[in-house]
Amino acid sequence: ARPIGGSQQISARCAVPRCVPTLLLCVGGRRMSCVDDGLPRCFIVVKVHHQRSWLRQRRLLVVTEDEVMKAQLRDDECNDEHNPVSVSLESLNPSKRHALTTLTAMALTNRERFSVQFRGDHPYYYSSPDAIDIARLLAKRLLIVCSAKILSPDDPAVAIRAFQQGKLQLPMESEVSRFECEKLDLMQSLRAGALDNASSIGKIVAQYSCSAGDGESADPLQRLGSFRRAVDDVRHAFVHQLMTRQRSFVSKLCGKTERRKLPKFTDEEDAISCTEEALQAMLLTREVFHNLWVAVECAFAQEQLKVDEAIALLASQPVEYFGIHTDFESVHFDLVRWHLCRLDRCFSPSAMLDTVMAAVKSIVICVEASFGVSSSTPASARQSEQYTTDDVLPMLVYILVCGAPKNLLLARRFVELIGAPETTERAYYFTVFSSAIEFLLNAPDSVDDLGSDENPPRLEKLHSPFSTPRFLRERSAASSPALGV
Repeated sequence: ARPIGGSQQISARCAVPRCVPTLLLCVGGRRMSCVDDGLPRCFIVVKVHHQRSWLRQRRLLVVTEDEVMKAQLRDDECNDEHNPVSVSLESLNPSKRHALTTLTAMALTNRERFSVQFRGDHPYYYSSPDAIDIARLLAKRLLIVCSAKILSPDDPAVAIRAFQQGKLQLPMESEVSRFECEKLDLMQSLRAGALDNASSIGKIVAQYSCSAGDGESADPLQRLGSFRRAVDDVRHAFVHQLMTRQRSFVSKLCGKTERRKLPKFTDEEDAISCTEEALQAMLLTREVFHNLWVAVECAFAQEQLKVDEAIALLASQPVEYFGIHTDFESVHFDLVRWHLCRLDRCFSPSAMLDTVMAAVKSIVICVEASFGVSSSTPASARQSEQYTTDDVLPMLVYILVCGAPKNLLLARRFVELIGAPETTERAYYFTVFSSAIEFLLNAPDSVDDLGSDENPPRLEKLHSPFSTPRFLRERSAASSPALGV
């Protein structure tokens, strides 16, 4: 994966499709279970031609453990009451089949429309009342397959079964994703002009799509601050309208006029979170993101250089320097690095927060996979294990030093300056990530200072169950074999 940011990488970042697969495990008030049996799921969808939008055909979309297949519908499968439907894979004659790992882009237009694109093929547009369920199923199974291949490259099937049975836990999506439906409705409402001052979104995009002009401040921090204040003002106005009035509006979509309702919120905090998510998706276009990222890069280039120098300096230090037991030196943390590399494809603070949360949570997944997962241990008992900052922070610093994407400090500053403060689970994990970056930022300047009494290792005194014999005994006593990492 390409490094994040940098003057040489900006154009490459903008060439990446905006719509990348994301994990949608929460829809409305329903949370998807971590356990996935891997059985095929069949859905009746309407395929919209990618060039002739008037041409529409009913198709059968089948999502298996590692494939996506499309087939024509038979007469006995055309009952909408059986959606998802049950079909026999032996009798299925798919017209197209794609490996899940070739899925390069996925986007939800609204509650009933989504699109997917596979490597080497044109985009496919579908309409279905189960659009959100299909999207989250695709994203979840894609994450399982990719994670399994990273954890166990020699035999991914073992890791896939561990994920499906709940022995290994996927990093769940943040709680803000439960507003996915409301976010889509709100974005559609704003595009239709259902709220007052909806046109201000276009004005902000137009203002920040261009580089700073002569009349604007040359200070990048002031430009970043003015953008955040503009977003706060618009969000405050929209939230006030959502909470004070609930009315329907007329929406014209695909030549049809429909009367729709604004999303309803009983809690103002929920309205704020949903509106923030919608505004980030609408305001951070490719051009706006490019200009804001350049401003962050200009403001914090020296800090990023300091972190890079610290990584180069600490790379020669033994694992004990970070307060980690030597047995964990054999653990492969490629899954954590893979999630950190996905930051290169994030174009909003919200997406970066979700990715950082998945990366930090994957530390425990890698440890569990490396030392083996006991089939005799109940899933509920493993889910109840709680790990604190002291548990994962030394491991995260060690992973960053051993090799991680560059310019992670710029990603941290981007989230801090462009994102909105929140008290959520992903904010907690971002604090862990920021603490690791801060440790590197305050690292000694030379090798001579590393072992001096005046500059002791700052992580040496952190207590961690990862570095205790208790944790090693629990994992070594597992009856099932390791996953081959």
